[in-house]
Amino acid sequence: MSRPTQRPAAAPLRRPRLLIAGEFSAGKTKLINGLLGDAHALPSNVTATALPPVWLVGGGDARLVVDLQGTARRAETLEGLDLNDTHYCVVSHSAACLKHFDIIDTPGTSDPNMPPESWERMLPLADAVVWCTNATQAWRQSEKAIWQDMPAALRRNATLVITHADRLPDERSVEKVLRRVNRDAAPFFDRVSIASLINPHDVARIGRDLITLAGAMTDLPGAENALASSLSAAPQPAPTHGAQAITPQRVRPGGTVVPLPRPQKGRARSLWDRLSKNTDLADAAAVLAQVETLIETLDRGAPAAPTRVRRGAGEED
Repeated sequence: MSRPTQRPAAAPLRRPRLLIAGEFSAGKTKLINGLLGDAHALPSNVTATALPPVWLVGGGDARLVVDLQGTARRAETLEGLDLNDTHYCVVSHSAACLKHFDIIDTPGTSDPNMPPESWERMLPLADAVVWCTNATQAWRQSEKAIWQDMPAALRRNATLVITHADRLPDERSVEKVLRRVNRDAAPFFDRVSIASLINPHDVARIGRDLITLAGAMTDLPGAENALASSLSAAPQPAPTHGAQAITPQRVRPGGTVVPLPRPQKGRARSLWDRLSKNTDLADAAAVLAQVETLIETLDRGAPAAPTRVRRGAGEED
């Protein structure tokens, strides 16, 4: 008897939910507004201590407040909410990235004025976590302690974003922080990147990485949620052709963007050429992070330092 043909994994029926987390002032809201291309997507005049978790979905005109009993009501504003009885808010936005994934914004884990239950209640609803850590004191022991208590399902497909790179004094400091965090966070995250949140090129790179991550996810561990499902339809696949060409650039501290010259030889030149032609977003996200390191390696004639990390051997998948 012949074995039945194995079918490929079915595409998810809803968009993946990416929970953005981190300590207070780690740049979570700034990153989200950058991904959405809207500096006012999340209220800028509401302090972090007064804003409950916000679930951002694509399209529509929803602005809902959901209480701890699961009852939703429409709201004109997110200001002045009773945080003791608010589970989360749902806000629709037309940003292109929300065609590929939902975003769940959470309060800072180290905020003494915000009970940890406020963000911990969102963990069962998430499919993956993007942890933000401030470059000036990146990946502190307090962050590591919180991460080790994360549900096992959310320690898969985990992304660490080192934010506020523009606050470091020079490129040497940027490289030093990236090397240390890559080393220390390797057992905990599948990918690590560093970004200046005032640099559109950096934010766009993070967005491409997250679109690639969401497109590869077939197992969505987040709990079913009828309200969110009614607002958030199936994800759109990442485009495979005809995408806009990408100009390889170097980001300097302070947000300055400098075009990268075309290398004269080797793998760096090949990667540069691929990025400079029309290429799909998934391919661009896979090679963009390597270009600057490879070019600098040619300049220095030294071994390349990795810019991305993979889970160490023996870690749970």
